[in-house]
Amino acid sequence: MDTIKKLNRAFSTLDFSEQQPYADSLETYKTLAHNYACTENAIAVLSDLRTHVSYIYYGGFAHTLGLGKGQQEAIVSSIWEEEIFQRVHPDDLASKHGQELCFFQFVKRQPSSRRTDYYLSSPLRMKNGKGSYLPVWHRIFYITGPSQGPLWLGLCLYSPWVYGQLTPAVV
Repeated sequence: MDTIKKLNRAFSTLDFSEQQPYADSLETYKTLAHNYACTENAIAVLSDLRTHVSYIYYGGFAHTLGLGKGQQEAIVSSIWEEEIFQRVHPDDLASKHGQELCFFQFVKRQPSSRRTDYYLSSPLRMKNGKGSYLPVWHRIFYITGPSQGPLWLGLCLYSPWVYGQLTPAVV
């Protein structure tokens, strides 16, 4: 079975309580995603697994990839950022989806209080606006619903990755 279908099936098993204050919390996470896009010049995709809507925030890197068409943000009626997936090298996209399925299953097995302690990061190749592949750093975080509910949001970040330019954090 195709990995996207497996992910969709896994997401469909999530049980969301309608009594939770999702709308208030969603605004907080939309602001967070927007700030990531601005701070890192990244593309941030916040996917709501409950409503099947994604909020895409285009940092400066989106222009390099030929995405966003001058927009700062977009809303799509899907949890899948197809416009972005079209830029990812096919081999990397298949690997990305497989890794995300394993990561989702791993995070889902963690105690609810620990689920946000983890994220997955991996390099990808993405086509720029001229058709050449560039190295990109992808990260995904899963966010639980209010009151430590089920996994509710997925936050994907696509950032430019320049080899040899990564600097360790100073403690």
